[in-house]
Amino acid sequence: MSSESPPRDWSREQVVAWVGQIPNLVQATDFVSSKFADVTGTELLLFGREDVKDLGITRPGTVVVLVDAIQKLREDDAESSTTFIEHSEYCFGKIIDHLRLRTKSKISGVPELAPPKVREVERTRYKRIVDFYFPGEEAAAEFLGA
Repeated sequence: MSSESPPRDWSREQVVAWVGQIPNLVQATDFVSSKFADVTGTELLLFGREDVKDLGITRPGTVVVLVDAIQKLREDDAESSTTFIEHSEYCFGKIIDHLRLRTKSKISGVPELAPPKVREVERTRYKRIVDFYFPGEEAAAEFLGA
């Protein structure tokens, strides 16, 4: 299916249209497409063999064709949604120094440390890196003081 939106963003209608365009489906395309009427793009990308069977599609050849097509779709989606995280020696240095000092302070009984002081020009990058490698509120408090 030639769609401008990535498969993970597809509506139920787009999923049905995509299923209808899969080549080599021996079972009636309308029958197979109708089984996907309540499936979104995000759900489709998570489908495996058992999920296809749970929809009521039991013919082995049809199941294989569908699972193969979903796998190819998943691979295409993964290529278009790669996450790049920038590297910054300054930011990683701040994170590592903070972790070292925190460990040392716990061993020696020193009171809890304040979050690292980060240069103004690096704050956005630092926050992005912390959010990526240390998701969650506890990490935000530890590294960002949030």
